[in-house]
Amino acid sequence: MLRIKICFLGLFFTLLVKGQDAEAFNKIYVKTYLETSQKDFKKALAVSDSLFNISQTPLLQTKSLMLSATLYQQTHDLKKSVDYALKAEKIIEQTNDASWNTRVLGFLSTQYRLLGLYSKSRTYSEKALEYADKIENPEAANSAKGLVSQELAYYNIAVKKYHEAIGNIEASQKYFDNISQNKGFMMAGNKQLLGLCYYNLGDTDLSLKYYNEALALLKNSPENYLNGIIYSGIAEVYMKTSELDKAKQYLDKAVKIADKSEYLQLKKEVYKRTQEYYGKVRDIENLRKINDKKDIVEEKISRKNDAFINNAYVQLENNNIKTKETASVKNIAILIVGAGILCGILFFTFYRKRQKQYLTRIQNILEEHKKRQKVSYMSLNSSAPEHNAMKEKNIQMMPPETENTLLEALYKFEKSQLYKDKNASLSYVASYMETNTKYLSYIIKKHRQKDFTNYINQLRVDYIIEKLTTDPVYRQYKISVLADEAGFSSHSKFATIFKNITDVSPSHFINYINQKKN
Repeated sequence: MLRIKICFLGLFFTLLVKGQDAEAFNKIYVKTYLETSQKDFKKALAVSDSLFNISQTPLLQTKSLMLSATLYQQTHDLKKSVDYALKAEKIIEQTNDASWNTRVLGFLSTQYRLLGLYSKSRTYSEKALEYADKIENPEAANSAKGLVSQELAYYNIAVKKYHEAIGNIEASQKYFDNISQNKGFMMAGNKQLLGLCYYNLGDTDLSLKYYNEALALLKNSPENYLNGIIYSGIAEVYMKTSELDKAKQYLDKAVKIADKSEYLQLKKEVYKRTQEYYGKVRDIENLRKINDKKDIVEEKISRKNDAFINNAYVQLENNNIKTKETASVKNIAILIVGAGILCGILFFTFYRKRQKQYLTRIQNILEEHKKRQKVSYMSLNSSAPEHNAMKEKNIQMMPPETENTLLEALYKFEKSQLYKDKNASLSYVASYMETNTKYLSYIIKKHRQKDFTNYINQLRVDYIIEKLTTDPVYRQYKISVLADEAGFSSHSKFATIFKNITDVSPSHFINYINQKKN
């Protein structure tokens, strides 16, 4: 049956290409992207490959390659996504088609943003805008400029510049007001972004208004990943306003779409939101289940990011960095010669001494981290001597059996990585462990020698140290991305706590690991 379907597709595409019917091609393109990919991802890829094989012009070849690139983006296979987009770039840059040059460059901008390579992302967005100004066809020009402005909004949202993002969205909307193809979907994307921006700015009423407007624009379209993102956003608003019953209704809709979709970023977003919900209602059983699903998705994303890191692009990026470093060293050498040999010697001596101190400290950090990773949990019979001091004072808050049970539960909490949740309060963890806050504080104080806040911060910093030392993708991320990943509320708070615990800044630590790995 599958072979018959493929043969039928081949015959259909052959008839299509003989006339090079652009309108029919576009209909297949849009249906594959919005509908087929959500129901049968492998079939969508097969359609995309077939479109490329029968394409006779650079434009149609580029469209086919970009369809494949977009599909792989949904599964967060960034290596294949970028590979297809770069092939499309090589083909389309040989033409005068400013519209598709703009789209390809804008797409590459998106991929680099998803990896946290914001400078590279911005560069591609600016190149895309240059091409967009050359587009003669009004429909194509407005569509391309609208998409580039939308990508700049994504960029500003990623770096938490929400007012700037709103300006980008408003600019994008002015362009989309003057298009006819896919207008509803494009406008819905802008409304969803406005909902996200106003949520982060604290205006839940405006946020909900724009999310609902986005849904209204999609009502005549088949459900796709954008519906899932909007449902998740609405649920987030209702959780913030403590309307948990309404939040659950929209979360169920979002999960239904995410479970069927191959779009890993959608799954990650929806499962994270669901995790927050179950944490709020203290549904421990479902919290554990959704945590397992979220972990599987994050592992897939991490593994596919690794593939991207091994791609030729990153090696080229490393060569660029080395070139810049070499130029920097030459400039410093000129300054040192100009300042005199004595200043050079003094500077070198001071630098070496400081570097040695940093290296020693970071090596100590890594040794301490390894020791902590080997520790599972201590039973009461194997408590360290300093813990026994409490016994000498005859403090008996709970039976030994209860204490051992809670200690094991604490270990399971640490392994579950729920401490990355920004809502991980003392009562939240106590609910997870099925105990009270008094007992939990006692266990943490006795067996981890910290109060609750410092205990959670230590776990989060340990998590980031582990990722930085074992996963090269994390060393590509900006500090703000690492902060969010670990559960910290802000870039500055993460940097401060990291330095308080380790005595070195996150950037110095990352530089050391990069040098060590190279």
